[in-house]
Amino acid sequence: MTKAFNLSQLADKVNSSGQIDASTGLYNSAPSAQTLQTTNFTISEVSGVLYIKYGATNILSIDSSGNITALTDVTAYGTP
Repeated sequence: MTKAFNLSQLADKVNSSGQIDASTGLYNSAPSAQTLQTTNFTISEVSGVLYIKYGATNILSIDSSGNITALTDVTAYGTP
């Protein structure tokens, strides 16, 4: 089912460059998420700590102070 939308309601939300002000021009706000998941990796935020998992294993965390904790060695100046 399609819902009709009156574009004139949107016109006053667009600037001269054709950009929309997302704070006032969107019907619903953009969703926020605590978890991002790919096939093998998961990134989640729990109590101010960002965790990166591979499968079910936490392999890296970053706390709100910027401290990084890795499960194994960290390599600097390497080629990814």
